[in-house]
Amino acid sequence: MICEECGRDINEIGQDNCSPLCGYPVCEDCANEMTEKDWARIAKKLEGEE
Repeated sequence: MICEECGRDINEIGQDNCSPLCGYPVCEDCANEMTEKDWARIAKKLEGEE
């Protein structure tokens, strides 16, 4: 599983997918740096792609 933010393999680096958004995996490192606004922006973008 590849992190959508940094492009690293989440399983290979021994982390979990911390994304609350289906189809948008995010590693623990990136999730810890993201704000509520970041998640809202991504959710809105994903809604537009459906």
